[in-house]
Amino acid sequence: MRTPSPYGAEVAVESPSDRAPLGVEVDLFCALGLIEAAVTSIDRLQTWKEAVEPQAIRLIDQIKTEQAKWEAERSVLFKTLADHENQIAMLKRSLEVALFEKHVALQLCFDMRSRSNLIEQQPSSHGENTLIRHDDHTDLVATAGSHLYIE
Repeated sequence: MRTPSPYGAEVAVESPSDRAPLGVEVDLFCALGLIEAAVTSIDRLQTWKEAVEPQAIRLIDQIKTEQAKWEAERSVLFKTLADHENQIAMLKRSLEVALFEKHVALQLCFDMRSRSNLIEQQPSSHGENTLIRHDDHTDLVATAGSHLYIE
């Protein structure tokens, strides 16, 4: 059966038994309009993709380049940090050694003064030289007249 269409053409009307299996009846012109709109949308999306995709790829490449630079700088900073930590540890050890040596030197000085005071209080009877302190580098000697000299 044919009926006039609002678009000026006659359209064959199907009987209810000829309809789509889901029971949806679609106007041919509406379907063509939807298809045309979909094609237009696809074309616009393709144009947009062609315009945006190269920019996106450039941005991704720039990000990767920057990331590589940051990783290199980070590696240098961590190496520098490790070097500084090693220097701090060596300086700390050097300071500990210096403080120990200072303590030993002060103790040695105190011991020498104590021995010198003892010698001054008990002079040698025969004018002999008295050895107060001996190490690898110097000898501290007291003479009978209570004079100290270094040999």
